[in-house]
Amino acid sequence: NGFGGSGNHLIAGPLTSSGGCEYQVVAFPYLYETASLHPLYLVVYVVQGLTRPGFDFARHPASVLSNGDLGWIQSTSFFVTGLLLIAGAAGMRRALHPGRAGTWGPLLFGLSGLAMMAAAVCSAAPVDGFPPGTPAGPPTTISTTGLLHFLVAMVGFLAWIVASGVTPMFHGRW
Repeated sequence: NGFGGSGNHLIAGPLTSSGGCEYQVVAFPYLYETASLHPLYLVVYVVQGLTRPGFDFARHPASVLSNGDLGWIQSTSFFVTGLLLIAGAAGMRRALHPGRAGTWGPLLFGLSGLAMMAAAVCSAAPVDGFPPGTPAGPPTTISTTGLLHFLVAMVGFLAWIVASGVTPMFHGRW
């Protein structure tokens, strides 16, 4: 089937042009780190969303948690998630290279990681009553850092979406 776990390693078998598989053993920790980033990010987001006064899951994006006195928690979560995405991209490259999946997938996931790290540095604009003291409704102006946050988030999400499509397509697992 192309992929199988083996202790601290991952056995990856990219399809050859003749339809067979070539197996190689690659370092597993990089790929494990990527698998851990989703639960880590979600736990930090949910705990903050439940404990930060004025935050409403229905009205506020996760990014606005980077505002206020405890905003450093969300910013740190963005930064660590970005680092883990880059580490996972390195592991993916080792597992899938050579080949288009081993080139484009890791590059795009790595770009997504860089965008997450940039989002950590550029806080989102306060919006719709969060943090407390912010006027209700959409902001009438946006700061430079808020605009940069929006732009790098857009690049990161787009890179993630494209990587999620091209990696299995190029690897023959579509």
